[in-house]
Amino acid sequence: MSTIIQAVVNDSISEFSGYFDSKAIACQVLSGVLLILFGPLMLLCMGLVLLTSRGPAMYSQVRVGKHGKLFKVHKIRTMYVDAEKLSGPQLCAKRDARVTPVGGWLRFLHLDELPQLFNVLHGEMCLIGPRPERPEIIEKNYLREIVPGFDNRTSVLPGVTGLAQINLPADQSAKCVIPKVALDLEYIRTASLGLDLRILLCTACRMLGVRHGIAVKLLRLDRHIDWNSVDEVWDNQPAHLTRAMARKEPQDCCAESKHSTARKKTACLVHSDAVMTTQLVGECECHSIDEDHTLPHKPR
Repeated sequence: MSTIIQAVVNDSISEFSGYFDSKAIACQVLSGVLLILFGPLMLLCMGLVLLTSRGPAMYSQVRVGKHGKLFKVHKIRTMYVDAEKLSGPQLCAKRDARVTPVGGWLRFLHLDELPQLFNVLHGEMCLIGPRPERPEIIEKNYLREIVPGFDNRTSVLPGVTGLAQINLPADQSAKCVIPKVALDLEYIRTASLGLDLRILLCTACRMLGVRHGIAVKLLRLDRHIDWNSVDEVWDNQPAHLTRAMARKEPQDCCAESKHSTARKKTACLVHSDAVMTTQLVGECECHSIDEDHTLPHKPR
């Protein structure tokens, strides 16, 4: 049965069971085994990246870990080199011009996350837990001020996958983070071996291309989001934060324009502080990734 997750959560979570400490050790051992098993697949993905776009196959990015400690997370590159040179750090978009065609498929199957097994092996992450966020994204989107209990999710090691990740798509705005954190905090309160095994199995199904919540429902991991509570939290923000966030919200604009001799496609991802385009012989091309970023249970 689905559980209604309230977006307004208790800001003070002071005690956690010793389960997380013992789980961290087990995950380190398991990550070593998984690196051996998935090593050839990881090398294949890296080879495809090198063959299809300029730049390195892997990259490192600073994230916020347990107790706010910064660390470098490792991922297979899915974006063009210097994709954020003009816009700076940005949340995901439905048609993200930063993502390469191969990168879109790697993201769809979550294969770009495989190098994070090295982070688990080094004790910086766990297999299951809240996703670590970039400090620039936290600051730019006022996540600590807007999202209730945001810092409480750093009381445990961040995870490669988790309850929030299998239930909700990638964040497109600060509002999307509210239900994600609610699910993170639910996981921290209810974590167990049985729950972790189901999340790992569900993640494996997603890597095989299973979509539309099938695995989530079969494994009884689906969580219904109380969108009224999310709206209430969002609408009750201080006026200065609301105005600041409104200026930062991205807009997806794609239109066709007629030229005197030929029709040209014009598509771009527009931000308030920058316009990022991929120029091809004077035209602007929008690269679409094969992933549905529409939030569930909430009509647009």
